[in-house]
Amino acid sequence: MKNEASAHKLNSPVALLFITSALCVSPLFGQVDAEVLRAKYGPAGTEVFELRPGIQLSVVYGENHQVCKLDLRPTRSASVVPAALIEELLNEIVPPSIRGTPGRQSVACSGAHCWKMADYENINIGQAPGDVTPNLEAPEQNSLALVQVVVARGSPLVGQVDMLKAKYAPSVKEEFDVRPGIRLGIVYGENHQVCTLDIRPTPSAPVIPAALVEEIVNEVMPPTTRGTFKSQGVLCLGNCVKLLIYENLIVEQTADDVTPNPEAPVQNWLAVVEVKSCKTAKP
Repeated sequence: MKNEASAHKLNSPVALLFITSALCVSPLFGQVDAEVLRAKYGPAGTEVFELRPGIQLSVVYGENHQVCKLDLRPTRSASVVPAALIEELLNEIVPPSIRGTPGRQSVACSGAHCWKMADYENINIGQAPGDVTPNLEAPEQNSLALVQVVVARGSPLVGQVDMLKAKYAPSVKEEFDVRPGIRLGIVYGENHQVCTLDIRPTPSAPVIPAALVEEIVNEVMPPTTRGTFKSQGVLCLGNCVKLLIYENLIVEQTADDVTPNPEAPVQNWLAVVEVKSCKTAKP
């Protein structure tokens, strides 16, 4: 099963860098050490866990690594997700006993899309009220449920998240802030091997110079790990990219500065480093 980052990179008009390694045991895996990156960039800002086949939970942290948000989403390969399963997963993630006193409940609809909202003393929950068919063309719209922690009342959720992390460990993805407005995602495969690195801007990021993308790529994937240089070329499909072929890697790198598109964040890939033979942790 291909991971989501690799599914987007060739379809994106601003896919800027795509690096493919020949073997999972190549120098790429030896150099891309998640512990080294954690030491450099600090704790992950987001951790992603696989709760069911085709359904993932993102744990998003804020200041002081406090849990801010839990985001339940299908993967691109997921089929129809029943409303009953969404409810089951919500009760597993945030049991009614930790939600606090219930408050306002409502349903908002825009066209055929509806969203059910429930406020509690400690958290606010939004969820799809019916079955969900993932939209492959707009994956950012595929949220099954979103749990927002009420500031200053998030402590009941800390122990619950620790329990979920222990139950579903290891994570299938982590994200780190490598520069203001730029994030590095690490996608793991079997035996928690690094399968993919993706570098992308946040939706609100300003123009990103090509030189900065190059700097970050060299930081997380030093040229000394790429093997013997073989050849190079240039390909222009909207954006121009340089193709650099190494013994172990194929590099596609932007020749242009990039202005992130906040209306289509899925298209805002700055870089992707993929280990070709890596197998995802859970089929």
